[in-house]
Amino acid sequence: MAAILPNIGTTGLFTLKSPFDSQLLAGVAYTCTAIRKVEELLAMGVDPFVTYYKANNITSDIYNSDLITGLSIVTLQSVGGGHLVYVPSTFIDGYPSVGGVSYTRLGLAVDIGSLPDQMNLGLLINKVSDLVQATIGVTPKSITKVALSATTLIDNDKSVTLENARKLLIQQSETDLARANRLQATVTAQAAQIKTLEDFILSQNKT
Repeated sequence: MAAILPNIGTTGLFTLKSPFDSQLLAGVAYTCTAIRKVEELLAMGVDPFVTYYKANNITSDIYNSDLITGLSIVTLQSVGGGHLVYVPSTFIDGYPSVGGVSYTRLGLAVDIGSLPDQMNLGLLINKVSDLVQATIGVTPKSITKVALSATTLIDNDKSVTLENARKLLIQQSETDLARANRLQATVTAQAAQIKTLEDFILSQNKT
């Protein structure tokens, strides 16, 4: 069998020949962390045939044949974990190109402070979803309320004070999005006024 040698640091989905294919975690990316030649292993006191071939029920005939092709033992480590697979280079069927792009599933959690349990956050969740889609072109898989602290009971008077302060802050604080909405509303109103004037001028010219 011909040997396939990835570069150290190559990361992605590897495909291995039997029996090593079953040692990989399904759908998990691996990184090539080491490549050791037979001579190096023997110098370390490791018998490549016993450790990597016989232990996997692979015959000595196959081992001797692989030696002719320039056998190396490749170490693969799962990304984000410690799962290791030691595979002879002749049993590597394919590996990702170095120019691949890594993808990781991400999420954002926003601490919005303490709010009444009965508050409906549906409108906010919809706006966050729309903002994410408009900003990075991705529709969120899910947006879920997450409690960051234990529930605290606040007396009615203090609750009213907090709610009044929160509503006042909404009116006084103008975020970039609020400013954009206000300006858009102004432009729309002005466009309507201009259209009314244009229609009036056209009607006068017809008389």
